[in-house]
Amino acid sequence: MVSKIGRITVIVGLIAAGAWLAIRSVSPAAENAARVAAIQQAAPGSRVGQSSNGEQVPELVVAQPTTVDLRDIPAGVYDPDNQYDRWQRGEIDMLEDESIRPAAEMAKLRAEALRLPASGNITLAAEADGPAPNAPAPAGASFDSIDYTECCGGGGNVPPDPELAVGPNHAIAVVNVAFEIYNKSGVSLVGPTTFSSFFASNPNCTGVFDPNALYDEEADRYMLGIDADGFYYCVAVSQTGNPTGSWNIYAFPTASGADFFDYPHAWVGRDAIYMGANIFNGGFKESRVWAFDKWAMYNGQAAASANKPLPTTEDTPQPLNLHGWQQGTWPTSGPHYFFTETDYNGATYSVWSWANPFGGTSPTNVGTVNLT
Repeated sequence: MVSKIGRITVIVGLIAAGAWLAIRSVSPAAENAARVAAIQQAAPGSRVGQSSNGEQVPELVVAQPTTVDLRDIPAGVYDPDNQYDRWQRGEIDMLEDESIRPAAEMAKLRAEALRLPASGNITLAAEADGPAPNAPAPAGASFDSIDYTECCGGGGNVPPDPELAVGPNHAIAVVNVAFEIYNKSGVSLVGPTTFSSFFASNPNCTGVFDPNALYDEEADRYMLGIDADGFYYCVAVSQTGNPTGSWNIYAFPTASGADFFDYPHAWVGRDAIYMGANIFNGGFKESRVWAFDKWAMYNGQAAASANKPLPTTEDTPQPLNLHGWQQGTWPTSGPHYFFTETDYNGATYSVWSWANPFGGTSPTNVGTVNLT
């Protein structure tokens, strides 16, 4: 009898768990709670809890620039609160929290990855007699760039969030807390430089994480953007096509009160730099898209930022990135496009267009794609 009751209890428990999984709302998750707390503890006290009446950041704001010369910023500034040192001090557990793997295991995984064949569904470099599946990659320079453990005391934030911006003569490689600039042969020209040092001229650019790196082919300018405390998006644009010199720095407000701005992704548009991100308030609140007046920023002028919310069915907006200025395929008119995940099911994605963002317009849904 006891055994039978036990079996019934297990079955009822499984049914209840299944029902809960079926009806629970699914949505993206923010940075883990410990990291959110650590980031916001670094924020100036005047910002934490501001706009407690629920007031939103205005949909159109203007930011003033500060100017820095990258050559005046010391490289390799030690960060005493890097994750590796905090792990060594026993303050965090990177094995449990971040699933960090030993160096020997990483080397083994890299070797295995290099032996993987190309997918048979991919065709490269169509030749005169037809496509050439599994063709080798084009020849070119190759070099190791900055690793997240190479800067500022032997540690950095994980995951490393690497990005790369490449122009005619330079490549900027970024990880979560730092960046380094190379020539096209792999010679380091600047860095590694921490984002906190780079953005120090603007008091709103503290607690930085989740960096973005872009190259604008039309303007021959570089852009570095980063989340600051979950309240601001800080943007730096090079004053010329040489990123080792002077930059204009801006801080655009993105969240207030108990809201937390997370996971920004930025790309180059015809009329603006576009960015999408998620907003959390305890749980997922909404996603938003932004447009930054790139020409004003390139000229060191006061620059406008426009932002609009998306339906709560959408998350993690990804703007498209323009290429082809030299090839004549750069658009001369029309909206910018981006896509979002829809209903958080891992299969359905929506495509959106946004025209004239500084005129108060809203994005328009132009279709859906089912990846399955």
